[in-house]
Amino acid sequence: MQNKNQNNHNTNRNTDNKADKTTAAGPINIIKEYADNPYGEEVAILLHPPHIKLLNIKDKFIESFYKSLAHSEGPAGVLSILTKEEFDDLKAGQGKHFEKMISPDLTLEEHKLMANSVGIIHACSGIDSDWLIKSYDLYLDILQKDLIDSVIMRPALSVVSRRLSLDLRWQLDSYKQIEKERKDAFKKIDELVWKAENYSELIEDIVDILYKMQEVNGVVMGRFDGDNIYRAEALKGKPLEIYFNNLDKNIGVPVMGDSTRPEGQGKMGLAIRTGEIQTVRNYKKDGNVLLWNVLYKPLNAKSAAIVPLKIEDSVFAVLVIFCPFVNGFYSSDYNDFLSYLQHILSFGLERLQTAEGTPAVQSILQRLKYRNLLRDDGLVMYYQPVIDLKTGETVKVEALARLKDDNLIISPGQFLPSFKSECLFELYRAGFKLMLEDYKFMLKEGIFIDISINLPAHGLIDKRYFEITKSLLENYQLFPYNQDIINSNLQKETNSNINSNNNNNNNSNNNINSGNNNSNNNNNNININININSSSNNNIGNNSNNNDDDNDNNQKIKHGNISILYLELLESDVLEIEDMKDVEAKFNPWLNLGLRFAEDDLGTGYSSLLRLRQLPFEVVKIDQGLVREAYRDPLTVIELMSHLIDLSHALDKKVVVEGLESYGLIEAAEILGADYGQGYAFSKPLPINEFINWFYDRKSNITNNKVEKNINEKINNIKNKNINKININVSGNVNKTNDIKDFDKNSKKNVQFAKKFKSDINDNINIKRSSITFMGALASLMRFEKKLKAVDGRLKVYIANSHCGLEKYISKNNSDAALISELEEAHKKFHKYAAEYDLQSHEYQKIRQYFIELLKKYLP
Repeated sequence: MQNKNQNNHNTNRNTDNKADKTTAAGPINIIKEYADNPYGEEVAILLHPPHIKLLNIKDKFIESFYKSLAHSEGPAGVLSILTKEEFDDLKAGQGKHFEKMISPDLTLEEHKLMANSVGIIHACSGIDSDWLIKSYDLYLDILQKDLIDSVIMRPALSVVSRRLSLDLRWQLDSYKQIEKERKDAFKKIDELVWKAENYSELIEDIVDILYKMQEVNGVVMGRFDGDNIYRAEALKGKPLEIYFNNLDKNIGVPVMGDSTRPEGQGKMGLAIRTGEIQTVRNYKKDGNVLLWNVLYKPLNAKSAAIVPLKIEDSVFAVLVIFCPFVNGFYSSDYNDFLSYLQHILSFGLERLQTAEGTPAVQSILQRLKYRNLLRDDGLVMYYQPVIDLKTGETVKVEALARLKDDNLIISPGQFLPSFKSECLFELYRAGFKLMLEDYKFMLKEGIFIDISINLPAHGLIDKRYFEITKSLLENYQLFPYNQDIINSNLQKETNSNINSNNNNNNNSNNNINSGNNNSNNNNNNININININSSSNNNIGNNSNNNDDDNDNNQKIKHGNISILYLELLESDVLEIEDMKDVEAKFNPWLNLGLRFAEDDLGTGYSSLLRLRQLPFEVVKIDQGLVREAYRDPLTVIELMSHLIDLSHALDKKVVVEGLESYGLIEAAEILGADYGQGYAFSKPLPINEFINWFYDRKSNITNNKVEKNINEKINNIKNKNINKININVSGNVNKTNDIKDFDKNSKKNVQFAKKFKSDINDNINIKRSSITFMGALASLMRFEKKLKAVDGRLKVYIANSHCGLEKYISKNNSDAALISELEEAHKKFHKYAAEYDLQSHEYQKIRQYFIELLKKYLP
């Protein structure tokens, strides 16, 4: 019987945490007594007699319990990190728990709530569930040793045993609850790192997800700024908000990334230097917490985890999570959770950084400021022209968003990193409306050119973007709604031009006859008739006062402008498209509105031949980030530009080269065959009034450049024929007769000519010059080598010995005769080796590099 009872005891201890003991008074099965419901009036009556004795053994029981735990490896590690005060508090809490377990008045609901709360503390304090089960076994063993010999205590022991069994079950349920929270957080974070549209959305949503967990009472995500100070960019927890806002006001001591300073020591500094996760098990006993120990008390936090997030093995940002319990983030389960966080968030940051570049560090106050400016009508639109590289004419303008803070203009690079998806939609809505208002003003001023605005790629799948675009287009009616309207308007304009040309031809015939009569009367004179469009010389005020022009412009606005509105998309942000049906589904509704698409990031590393062919981009823009690299690595960039331009043209796409900030880059883009150019060398982005002034100034200068060229050609003809007198007829000026010498000095003053290129690059882009830049020379070489690569044999030799385009620019007029001689010799060898060797050979590459170095030394 004893063996049987002992077997029952072992079995029950392992399953339901109950006990079966044998005493001198006989075997007692304490499991069966009051096993179903250890609460209520009957139990209260049963517990009242032994209650006082149970209270008397409380202190002895607790001392024995913790003395035994101190010899268990797991619990002993947790107990060792407590301060004496915390350990005393722990024992006091355990005493209250003991009192509840023996209380006659304990209810089921009260007990379950208490057990759930204690279970969360245990789960979040790194107490493994196995330790918890063993601790309950120990708890019951000690209690039975003190009470088993007393017959009066047997019923009470049965009740307490059952209550402890339920207590353990409910605490383990809390463990499952915490585990479920972590899994839910895993799932949300997984989805977020793939779907986050920008850096702000990623970090702010990560902070929100983590802060909702019961084991977290503070989260901060941030980076180190230019002064190496850790700046919070997203956070939850009021004390954290106060601390970091004060830092922005230079109040308080910051945490720094400089390991040579005290502010750069501690767990944060260690995490940055090693790239490894650091934990604070108890800030009161951790000497490496240093500066941030002032945050733990107001946060009611006891422990923390510092998670460095890396991009390409370098720490990019740091996530700090605070826990209200000692030993938080230290269990094996939580180690896995933190490692997962580090891996998946680093991946998310790298994905976004590759797509949108590295966003600037922004404090919480900065982010709030930018969002408030957008909300409070601080948005303004600026306009940057796109120039036809062959004619020099302005053919399109790009609308670019800016925020205005009093007199300060804030660029997208500053405010976009602070915007989440809702802000981005409001930016598009408000910006699109402002663009239409400004474009209407352009039309009234007689400026009929294409215009473009940026559309976030997620706007293709977020229906709000299409709906607001359609609504605004319908309200303003500035653009045709479909290709039929475009074709109809084009046909009307063509017919009008034909009629106008016929009239002009008739007038021309009359002028010819008149000219013949004049020549009979003045045999020694030549008429030079120069017609300048008077509207191009008028300023904005003059245009607006011209009633005829206003009526004509209003008619164009009313009946449909034939200019095109382009939506510029970052192709790198467009969602994966598996087949052409998906392409049509995403783009067709927009195309049916008469809109067209341009790709805004060719050359960033994302575009592929398949994607470029599938997506309905009519125009592609070579990314300015690539173009600006030409100053650092000109040969590679010019070669890459050449390939991208050729590729785009092969796919029947027009090419805009962005980031043209010097004449050399403009020249290179033109030589390489790009269609259009955009950049500060033409104009920086301008507010609407300044853009309109710029447009007419440039139009006037281009016209006058053509006039100047025409006059010079006439002068050369006159000089060649030794004619001593000329009669010049310039619009707006009376005929004058001058000597050739006087003409050279004074006659050009009758026309407002463009400035020389050296003083104003914008006015002379289409004037051929007698020199070439280094960038232009590289572009010419690229084109020359392209011809060589396309042929072989005798034809290759023939082309190699022909002109490469640089001959006329290597002039002996340069003051450095030795350099010119060296350059000419290298130039000859370059052609010789191009004919004799393969272009990939060591011999050719060596002379090529030498020739390029001399060009760089010789050319501007």
